Amino acid sequence: MTTKPNVIIIEDKEEDLDEVLDCLGEAGFTKDDIIANSGTYDDALGSLNAHSSAVDIVLLDLNLPRNEEDSRPEKGHGRRLLDHIHGLNRRPHVHIRVIVVSAETLDDSWDKEPLLSQYSGTLLGFAQKAELVESLTAALDLFGKDPLRDEIVRVDVGVENHYDKITDPSVPIRERLEEACALATRLLRNDMDYTYKNTRASDPYADDLNGLIWKVKEDRFKADHKGKHFIKASEIQTPDGWKGFLWRGCLEQHLYTLLRYRNDYVHIRSKPFRASGIKDDWEIAEDLLDSMEKGEMLGQVVELIVHDLLQWYLPWHEQVFLPWKKSRGGSA
Repeated sequence: MTTKPNVIIIEDKEEDLDEVLDCLGEAGFTKDDIIANSGTYDDALGSLNAHSSAVDIVLLDLNLPRNEEDSRPEKGHGRRLLDHIHGLNRRPHVHIRVIVVSAETLDDSWDKEPLLSQYSGTLLGFAQKAELVESLTAALDLFGKDPLRDEIVRVDVGVENHYDKITDPSVPIRERLEEACALATRLLRNDMDYTYKNTRASDPYADDLNGLIWKVKEDRFKADHKGKHFIKASEIQTPDGWKGFLWRGCLEQHLYTLLRYRNDYVHIRSKPFRASGIKDDWEIAEDLLDSMEKGEMLGQVVELIVHDLLQWYLPWHEQVFLPWKKSRGGSA
């Protein structure tokens, strides 16, 4: 990450707040990275709603007073804020991660695991106030880590630059779709080269995802009486049979879907989400229209498709493709 994430601190005790700030400073954060400090439930709720699309990490003390008038700390206020943040994360362009900063000892078998499960995707980890420097540093280290990207790099697929743009919500949707198709093309080219036992077999299809889908997938199955090719184990016509066919199940539809989305955005300049020149018969929220036009939710769909393709593909790449490539004198 080139810049530190934006942080909101929710902590009611002044001495604990000072210690948290010191720990953030040790981790390289500056005051510009901290967009709000809140000491009560009401203040925190206002800060979260005001900065939901800008904040990356919330450091949350669960025991909080309701407001200045009701100063009794209650754990329920912190849990309600955690619920609220989890709900905010359902919105487009909101990706908030929470680190619970607690003075209590949380038993792994009782508190931590149920919370992590209930708030999966939101709750990042826990920091113990009794050993704040070590535990908060460890929790912050989890932020921004992507195990799938690490795996892409480890097995040397060479698509991490495509992946970074696909998973970056600030990149325009058309570019993300182009990158997704480029990534899929690389995976299919590797499959084609291996199938034809020739490291240059896919060269003519370097920029032709549609042609690759046909050559790598459909052309390997017998056609029916109408000339259609369906993926059926009984109809495969390659020497190594079904065990040599990579793109099974719904993965073939993922490949077509990426191609169709990309072609749609390339060939249709503007997406008709608004009724041009007339008033719609129903009310559509302006922020939803903006989100749809920018392709924010489509970007999340594309990410999921790419994740599915890669998670399936990577074991084959490591166990089948790389050993074969090495045997042909290619670099791993």
